[in-house]
Amino acid sequence: MRTPPHSSSVPRFLEPRKLAVQGRTVAGEIQPGECANLAGAVAAIDGPLQANLSFYKDEQNRVRLDGRVHAHVTRTCQRCLEQVGLQLDSEFALAVVFSEEEVRNLPRELDAWHLQQEAGDIVALLEEELIVSLPIASTHPEGECSFPVKLASTGSGEGYSQQDNPFNVLQQLKN
Repeated sequence: MRTPPHSSSVPRFLEPRKLAVQGRTVAGEIQPGECANLAGAVAAIDGPLQANLSFYKDEQNRVRLDGRVHAHVTRTCQRCLEQVGLQLDSEFALAVVFSEEEVRNLPRELDAWHLQQEAGDIVALLEEELIVSLPIASTHPEGECSFPVKLASTGSGEGYSQQDNPFNVLQQLKN
């Protein structure tokens, strides 16, 4: 039986085994100042992260964490070098493990949150989930970018003369 979510500020450290036994859900915000890793991957974090975390024990008696984290961040557009806002959403399903043997015994479809102690840094975990969800290249949507998408003609050779080739000097030396 799961208890209703408790909404407020998400604490930095949680004890997943204890929360799973209680069937607890933790929901709330994480302030941008607590997210040093995410801040290093983006230009700015535009407000608090929103998290919803469900702790429970599954049929195999594994401690589980299913959750979702949402953030709005700003990155630099790779085309025009202006700022572009991005909505990041990550949903995840993890098994909380405390040994390498437990990691090896997990099914392939289940990722592990490997802890050394009873309490784990949930903020660091959520930051990692958001960093992984970042696009490889951040750009404005087509038509909104200030950089022209079509730079030049493609392969027609217009405006190019043999005289402009910087390798002409090498060709002359070779001859």
